[in-house]
Amino acid sequence: MAQTNRTLVEALQHTTNTHHSANTVARIVWAGIANPGDTLAGALTQTVGHEYALEILLNSTGDFAAGIPLTHIRKVASERFSVKNAVRAINATQRKGYTLLTPERAGWPELVEGLGFAMPHALWVRGDTTLFNRGPVTVTGSRACTTYGRHVCLELASGLAQRGYTIVTGASYGIDTYAARAALALDCPTIAVLAGGVDQFYPTGNQLMLSRIAKTGALVSELPPGTPPARFQQRNRLTAALAEKTIVIEAEDTVGALSTALIAKELGRGIGAVPGMIISPQSVGCNTLIRNHGAVPITTITDADWL
Repeated sequence: MAQTNRTLVEALQHTTNTHHSANTVARIVWAGIANPGDTLAGALTQTVGHEYALEILLNSTGDFAAGIPLTHIRKVASERFSVKNAVRAINATQRKGYTLLTPERAGWPELVEGLGFAMPHALWVRGDTTLFNRGPVTVTGSRACTTYGRHVCLELASGLAQRGYTIVTGASYGIDTYAARAALALDCPTIAVLAGGVDQFYPTGNQLMLSRIAKTGALVSELPPGTPPARFQQRNRLTAALAEKTIVIEAEDTVGALSTALIAKELGRGIGAVPGMIISPQSVGCNTLIRNHGAVPITTITDADWL
């Protein structure tokens, strides 16, 4: 991976003829080679800067930089890095007109900075970047939702959208899908956080919905275009971080929706949960959030204001 004559960033700028700054190009590379939410990679890049951190990663033989161990970061990078992929990501971003956000650029959602060293290196957006500042609230829950969960979700998401909130989901089947559909039915914008690149619509059954969100709302990912969907748990942390509030409508005791709410709590955000029947497996997670984690019971639309 060592570079000659030019640094890697300079070589990428020359090869792609990009208008992006050296720092932005370095962030694109890091987004492609570091695992999402990797706090060691985050600590290194935030301590010494993305461009210099890349040079350390590629050319240094030491085991530490700025007191941060490099072995794990190098191992992941050796498995994921290629110049070809970096060039493809830069070219796809420019050719397809995706918006690339970094902390130095207007539109960057400052809420994600609550993640600290787990903060994304960059964000790709298809759609309206101003939605990040329009009262984002995450609505999530079980993929295997019940009829009760579906009914509550449609009513609650519709009410939130009508009150001016921007619905944020992970676009999974079940509660996530019904929440997004409720907002779209009212021509209200929604944000879908993807587990792959913004050109990788997943799940496949939601392709039409995601296409509409790209036109009327926003698709967002911390992974470069072309990256297949895989990092679902890490996507949940971003779903929580992008919103001021998180509401869980139905959740088993091990599903991603539960982890999303707990991450939101760790970030100091408001969390709410819809109470459910004690005999329903889909309500165990929500009832646990209320009992053990201080979630506000959501029984009416106005309860969301208390989060």
